[in-house]
Amino acid sequence: ASGINAEAVVLVVDVTSPTCVDEAEMWLEKVRQNAPENTVILLALNKVDLVNDRKFFMEDAKEFLRTHPHFDIECGEVSAKSGEGVQEAFRRLGERCLVKIDSKKATEAAQAPNGGTKVNLDEGGSSRKAEKKPCPC
Repeated sequence: ASGINAEAVVLVVDVTSPTCVDEAEMWLEKVRQNAPENTVILLALNKVDLVNDRKFFMEDAKEFLRTHPHFDIECGEVSAKSGEGVQEAFRRLGERCLVKIDSKKATEAAQAPNGGTKVNLDEGGSSRKAEKKPCPC
């Protein structure tokens, strides 16, 4: 059972922290427990502007992703301070979400009668009333 209905979750890790992998593991477990199974995750490797203090690198992130193949994780290097990589990371996250939403809509439309519109006949069968499906957002 999920506690939140999210299309995406952003996990921000501090690449200068020696415990960032443990922190990412903890937050990923919370996502697993509380978010829908197909939630897209952005693992934002923050503070990449602090080059000399960095303890966690993209190679480490790729290994982290390999150990969690059951999650849909997008990874990006960012700096909240300078803004480096932030727009690109969120653009890629947004694209992943749109693909997921389009796929979900296509599946729902294929399973619904009349291409997604329900038709109810009144008792006499002489009139029809179309019900619009609620917005998925």
